[in-house]
Amino acid sequence: MCLWWVYACHHLPGQRPSTRVCCACQGCTGIWPRRSVPERRPLTRLTDQTLRQKNGDTACKGNYTRPPGEQCDEYPFRSTYQGAFTGGGSPRTHTNIPGVNCDLPQIPTATGPTGYSICMINGSQNTGAGSDLATFYNNNRVIDADPFRVWIQ
Repeated sequence: MCLWWVYACHHLPGQRPSTRVCCACQGCTGIWPRRSVPERRPLTRLTDQTLRQKNGDTACKGNYTRPPGEQCDEYPFRSTYQGAFTGGGSPRTHTNIPGVNCDLPQIPTATGPTGYSICMINGSQNTGAGSDLATFYNNNRVIDADPFRVWIQ
């Protein structure tokens, strides 16, 4: 069985995490936009704390400049086997979303199914999205290696 984490997509100022996922990750592993038939591989939960930390450290390197109030956000999530360290691939970001500046000029811009996406986003929104994901894992008893998908609506 594959669970779905429904992620609300808002293209409004101040909604950078939603906008970033909705626009930059079309074609990413585990993401399906509105009215799309899911055909891609699901994400799989990773519970090993050491590997999760390596996923986060690989995607969000300490030498990236973080503007005040912003945090580095990565997709696929650090809590999945598709994360930056465990999933492999190269980093990418985007600059083509109105009102969103990822503040990572040293990272190539691209979209697609390989590698991982990073962006500097509002820290409070990033923390909130992480809490929502943890709640999804707990409420649905998603354990290590369980598959799930992110449905954007």
